[in-house]
Parts: sequence; structure tokens; C-alpha cells
Amino acid sequence: MTVQVTYRRTRRLSMRIVKNGDVHVSAPIGMPRSEVEQFIEEHRDWIAKARKKTCESQQRRADFYNH
Repeated sequence: MTVQVTYRRTRRLSMRIVKNGDVHVSAPIGMPRSEVEQFIEEHRDWIAKARKKTCESQQRRADFYNH
């Protein structure tokens, strides 16, 4: 699993799972890396569930187009 952190002009941290299962985190400019890492660690369960859901969705899509 790859975690990509992008600093943007935003007010809060946000996280999403992209199609390949990687985690993309958007953080406010100037937020310490330690806070971002803590946020990711606190949401490990959510990440695992969301990655599983994304993987299943991609598999269903592949099965649909391969039949």
C-alpha cells in the first residue's frame, strides 16, 4: 500500500482510496508531517475496509467486461 500525501490550500485532512488501492491524503499547507501520520494511523481500520471495497468493485468491473 502506497500513501501519497499532498499539501493543499484546505482546512482539514481528507483521505481517499484510488482505483489501484493506494491511499491519497490531502493536508493543509503547514501541517506537521507527524499530525498527518497520526491521522493515517488512527484510520487504519477505515483504510483496510475501503481498500477491500475498492478491490472488490474493481474485480466486479473486470469480471463484467471479461464475460
